[in-house]
Amino acid sequence: MSQTAAKVPSYRKFRLGRRMIRLRTDFLRFAADLPPDEKFFDGLRGPFSPVNSASTSRVHRCRISFGGTCLDLYLKQHLHRNLRDYFKHLIRPSRAMREFKASQMLAENGFDTPAMIAVGRIGAGLLENRNFLITARLDSARALYVWLQQRVPSDIRDTLQMRRSLIRQLGETIGRMHASGICHGDLRPGNVFAEEESGRWRFFFLDNERTRKFLYLPRSLVVKNLVQIGMLPEYGVTRTDRLRFLKGYLAADRRFAARYKSFAAEVFARTAARLKAKEIRRGRQSAGAKTTSIP
Repeated sequence: MSQTAAKVPSYRKFRLGRRMIRLRTDFLRFAADLPPDEKFFDGLRGPFSPVNSASTSRVHRCRISFGGTCLDLYLKQHLHRNLRDYFKHLIRPSRAMREFKASQMLAENGFDTPAMIAVGRIGAGLLENRNFLITARLDSARALYVWLQQRVPSDIRDTLQMRRSLIRQLGETIGRMHASGICHGDLRPGNVFAEEESGRWRFFFLDNERTRKFLYLPRSLVVKNLVQIGMLPEYGVTRTDRLRFLKGYLAADRRFAARYKSFAAEVFARTAARLKAKEIRRGRQSAGAKTTSIP
């Protein structure tokens, strides 16, 4: 389930004990649109299964059931990264609220995000100790690297065509995002999900806490995003693939088309430097693991 500009819902704010929650007003109708599942009884919640996430958050997958409908949800709790981060929430919205608002902004500008069910906090002021975001599971979309790791023989034309269209349309989508003045806060491949619909690809953007819209998007942030999305060394992404991506990008955002060669050289050089640094870190970690395993 996702949300776009055509269906950005409204939310109602209410309190449950120490919990302050914003719940989408069409939640019951939203759930009623899902197919019924007779295996689940009304009122079922859980099980809560942990999902791999950054050290600054906890993510669990869970299910709730009512009216013969089962809804798959993700519950994300944002953790305070340090004492400074704890005091910051006193003067600005919580991390969960910032992700909520950024996801709304993306949807309002025509970009897909997972459907947000609720956002909330437990406690208030100095006593606030948790903030959380609840989203619906994406039905058939998969992470970008899952699609790209499907290496295929060169004679399988249909699969290669699918891969090429994915890369080109990804470039077009990010180009439209940047042309709208939007910079994603962490555009790593794991934060972009994709699904194919009648030959066209839809891309869903996750982890939007630091995503912002600018009146004029600086070149430095453009390059930063393009380097982040290019961190795909182990999935057979070739230089030709990167050129295909950049061609799609510049078709949607023409600001750098006149300086294509220097722009491409900068993006490719920075991406290669980050990939090399990542490879060195992995090598050191692997060497350290082997050393500690020696009796």
